[in-house]
Formats: sequence, structure tokens, C-alpha cells
Amino acid sequence: MTTWPSVAEPRSLKSHLSTTKGPWRLPKPVLAYHGDLNVMQKNWKPSACNIQMSRGAGIELRIHSFNTSQSRYLAWPGDTLESKEETCVRVRAHGLTYQPSTDWSDWVTVETGLIQPKDWQRVLSIASRQNLGKGKPKSLLYLRKNFDLNTKLTHIQKARLYITALGLYGAEINGERVEDHVLAPGFQFFKHLHVYDTYDATEPVSRGRNAIGILVSQGWYAGRLFGHIEKRDFRNLYGFRIGAMCLLKLWPAVRFTDLQRRDLRLRKESVMTGWSTASFYNGDWLSVEELPPLTAALVLSDGPPVRKLKELQPKEIFQSVSGKVIVDFGHNFAGCARITVSGPSGTDIILRNAEVLENGEIETKPPRTTDVPARKFENLDLHFTASAMLRLTTGP
Repeated sequence: MTTWPSVAEPRSLKSHLSTTKGPWRLPKPVLAYHGDLNVMQKNWKPSACNIQMSRGAGIELRIHSFNTSQSRYLAWPGDTLESKEETCVRVRAHGLTYQPSTDWSDWVTVETGLIQPKDWQRVLSIASRQNLGKGKPKSLLYLRKNFDLNTKLTHIQKARLYITALGLYGAEINGERVEDHVLAPGFQFFKHLHVYDTYDATEPVSRGRNAIGILVSQGWYAGRLFGHIEKRDFRNLYGFRIGAMCLLKLWPAVRFTDLQRRDLRLRKESVMTGWSTASFYNGDWLSVEELPPLTAALVLSDGPPVRKLKELQPKEIFQSVSGKVIVDFGHNFAGCARITVSGPSGTDIILRNAEVLENGEIETKPPRTTDVPARKFENLDLHFTASAMLRLTTGP
């Protein structure tokens, strides 16, 4: 059991970032501690604390004292951290006069991201060579690369994936999702700031043959914003070339940035089983095209990411007056639909989301054009689409 107090997850006033598996990474962490006061004697209150830091093997442990009753927003007491540097911290709190001190807390690891612009040198954005069109929706973009790790390596200490996209992305290594974020890297003003994410990729990476795959959607970067206003179609607000930018860093030091790509529509997704594994055949995939360097500053997010919190089952499935199938979840929410169907080959299925019913049919005026056409699939996970109520339409 963790002793009182415990160090809160380190955060930054300017940026913070969590990972699926692994430590927090911050360029300028701010410390805090908390605990159960019932463990201490009655009327116990903190008056000061010690923070102990360890910056790696062979480096002397340092203890820093804070003469304050505050337990939050404690300024980083040590030297400035370098990019990708790990530091361990723990805390011990002191009570008022004649009140006892706590035990040392458990150690918490802080790891910085890519702080300096030079950390991104020779890492370029890549996109499809095909013209995806300026006035039409962009189909999904699949990027992949096989790479080999020295089989003589006895141990991969750690692996980190630094990634962003001109659009929205989902990343996989050897067929395993490396992120638990949804709609990453989120909505942002791409002309000024470009958010990147960091993930612990140690577990999916292995010695020998590996593969990394990135799925890119148009998102807010090149998708439609604001719908139709005065017959104007607000697409490509920040650009019309969707793509990705990533750096896979392994210890011992190895990095991979060049990928291959193929542009497949959703109706062909069933052919893509195992596309992010090393055994997948990619002989007919096309090479990528390098995009100009990003003009916006690459930064960590200044807020928590969007994550999947739970799975909801439909409250009711019924036929509308016009004979369409309506899937009602009972309340409004933001989520991605996952459906499993069966039927004759070549049957078209169109999904449309809505928030309310009107005269036995879904009201489609607010969402405007949100149809999701899909063909030749049995299992569909709308990774880049948030919705509440769904209507399914089938036809020849």
C-alpha cells in the first residue's frame, strides 16, 4: 500500500501529457502531493515538505526543502531537464510544531518530451502522392513501414513514439494500438501551434522484424467545419494534404521516420486485416511524398486528451415509420459507433447520426450531411466519428 503522502502525477502549468503505459512527460513539471489526513493524528496540518530527486544512476540524491503549507504548485527545485530525460521524485511532509512528519512517499518518474526544435530535425511530414481533391471529403490514409531491430540485442530498455498528424491519427505497432487517445491530436489552431503526443511503445516493439502503421483522417485540419453557411463549404481550413509526422525512438538509440502509404476507402477496409504487422504484404504500396516543414510550433498538449471512458449498449432498436432501422442509446453523448452486421455481398449500408426524434424519424437538420457510407464489411469501428443516435439504411 502506498504510504501517506503520495506524489501527485506531475503536471505543468503550460503543458502536460499522459501515456497509455508508462510515466508522465513534461518539459517543465510542477509538483504536488496529497494523502489521507485520517492516517495522521487529529488536527494534523502540513507546514513544510522535503522533495528528494534522483536524476539517474551515479548521480547524487538531492533533497530540497519547501517551507510552505502549500501542497500544490511546488516549483521544480532541480536543474533544468533535458529532452527525453528521466528523473525520479518523492516527498515527505512535516506537520506543525510537535506534530510528526510523514514517511517518504513512493517514487514517481518524470520524463520530458521533445523540448528543443532540434529534436525534430530530419523528421518530416509525409502524405499521399495522389491528389485527394480540394473540394471533396478525404478518404482514410494508411501509412506503414517495416523495420528490423538487431536480434543480438538482449534487452530493449524503452521505446517512445512521438507523433502528430495533419488531421486525426491512430497508431499501431505490430498490430497493437499504442495510444488510448481518441480524435488525437485534437482540435487546435494548426497555423500557430501543432500538438504532438508521446506514447510508451516499449511493450509492442520486439527484436527482429517489426512494423509501424498510422491511420490518418481529415479531421478538423481538412474536414468540413461549421457545415454550409451561405452555400459555402468550409473544408480545408488549414490545408488539403492530410498526413502524419512521427519519430520512434528506442534505447539503445534508433529512430525511424520514413513510411510507405496506401490510400484505401472504407469499403476496402476488410482487405486490411493485419496491415500494421510485419508479415503483411506491402509490395504494391506506394511511396510517400514529403511535405514542407511545419511552420507552427510543435508543443505538448495543454489539457488532457479525449479518451474512451466506457461502452454503451443501445436502449432500443426499432424500425422508423419509413422502414429504416434506428438505434437509440437513450441520451446524448459523444462517442464512436461499432457495429457488426451480416447480409448479401454488395449491400450498401449508410449510417446517419442524430440527437432527437421527430414524428418517428430522426431529425437530421442540425447534423446536416453526416452520412457514413460503408460497403462489404462485417465489423465496423468508426474510429474518427463521434455520434449519439444512429440510423441504418440498407439498399441494393
